[in-house]
Amino acid sequence: MLTATTAGCSGKRQRTEFVPLSEFDERDLISDYNFLEEAAQLADSAQRSRQRLSSAQGPDIAAVRQLQHQVGRSVRSKVHRWGKRLILLGPMGISECLRHLCS
Repeated sequence: MLTATTAGCSGKRQRTEFVPLSEFDERDLISDYNFLEEAAQLADSAQRSRQRLSSAQGPDIAAVRQLQHQVGRSVRSKVHRWGKRLILLGPMGISECLRHLCS
């Protein structure tokens, strides 16, 4: 029996890969619809986060720090499970790295 793991793939179709109309079926239509729904949810979530983090007086610093902590903790735990080390650089750190790499 051939499975996704023995075939060397994840078993999911590449969602952004072109599918000719002659091969496009109901499964592809549902997959595309779900892809668009996920994109809409992400956009909506980002919009709500931006609204929550800013106000008429400027950014809500406590909310910004809370969000940074949540995201950082989530990313760090995933990277740790992969057995890798994560180094987070701020905007100045990125420009310093790029300057050293490109020179």
